Amino acid sequence: MQIENWQVQEDLKYDSNNFWVEIKGQQALIGLSDYGQWVIGDILYLDLAPEGATIVRGEKFGSVESGKWVGNLIAPVNGRVLECNPLVVSEPRQIQVDPYGTGWILKVELASDDEIGSLLDHAEYAEFIKEQVKNAV
Repeated sequence: MQIENWQVQEDLKYDSNNFWVEIKGQQALIGLSDYGQWVIGDILYLDLAPEGATIVRGEKFGSVESGKWVGNLIAPVNGRVLECNPLVVSEPRQIQVDPYGTGWILKVELASDDEIGSLLDHAEYAEFIKEQVKNAV
């Protein structure tokens, strides 16, 4: 689904911090949405929670530095970090090249089956983007 200039994948869940979550059983891949990477700008550096760390929904799991600003990465789910994507750690701009593919950020083991309940589906996230764009004008 195309919203303005950004792709929203229909098979993913999203949060209001512009992360996508792909659920596979008790594991999830997490990355920045196409819109999220655009908002951040040219990503120069990532600092991520290490493998084995516990992440808590709504709390910081890392930071990002771009040409525009330095900010926190906020966890969309609760879980334990299984893997940090070594490609985006060494080449953070890969997030802009392929946000829904090779630009994923973390793989986590979900804390519970209830994790996806607070996430947005693609249609809800598309409406969220439209609101953000409208409010920015």
